[in-house]
Amino acid sequence: MCRLLAAHLSNGPGPLPEIIEAFMRACAHDELHPRRKSHRDGWGWLVITPTRMMHYRTAEPIDEDSEGFASLTKTISGIREGFVIAHCRRASKGMKKWLLASHPAPHTSLTGKYVEVWVAFNGTIPLERLGWLGEAGYVTDTHLIASALAKHVAEDGPREGLVRGLRAVASAAGTAHGAVVAAVAVGEGAAHAAFLNHYPLGKPRLERYYRARIIRLRGAVVAASPTVALYHGGCWAELDEDEIVDLGEMRLKVT
Repeated sequence: MCRLLAAHLSNGPGPLPEIIEAFMRACAHDELHPRRKSHRDGWGWLVITPTRMMHYRTAEPIDEDSEGFASLTKTISGIREGFVIAHCRRASKGMKKWLLASHPAPHTSLTGKYVEVWVAFNGTIPLERLGWLGEAGYVTDTHLIASALAKHVAEDGPREGLVRGLRAVASAAGTAHGAVVAAVAVGEGAAHAAFLNHYPLGKPRLERYYRARIIRLRGAVVAASPTVALYHGGCWAELDEDEIVDLGEMRLKVT
């Protein structure tokens, strides 16, 4: 169980600095978690602009990582246009708490068109339901998801590939498991981002915990876990079950 957000900025940082503060609070203490737990088993972020890609991951808790958090807020403050993903992790029982289990996690496809896909994931999907998505050598279910999305994007292009891949993830999760996914596909000349909202049906407490929100404000579109929206306090809208939000495309500078 984790907390995450994904944003597309088109006119400066907009409301994102305040939302990032709410994200940190949600990681440190989650009021919507069924047992009011924290998400302090590692965190990370990804920022992509037309000319730069910046990636940070650590196994340290976000609320004890002042240097990493300050780096994120400073990076955001200087953005005119870009994609941002942030994620904090609560490790499932029996899972390792280490650097490579933190998100966002990358996967590179060398089949067909070259593409990188970065994924942040909130949920738990039994690995036997994900085996068909990836290959041996995975670290977590997140890496299998990233592998599957990269294959779809290489075959179908960023927009169609992300949608097709995220639908496959929702199908693998089924009605009993949550799967909230933020993904960015980076290919030749462009990056594309999408967000999947899939939550368990018939379980009100888990629906309340998983069901993501979206806000459009001052040149920014942000999809995030519900606790982030709760702590931010803005005019967020609930996403529908299995809704896939197209966060848009950004052209990359190629010389």
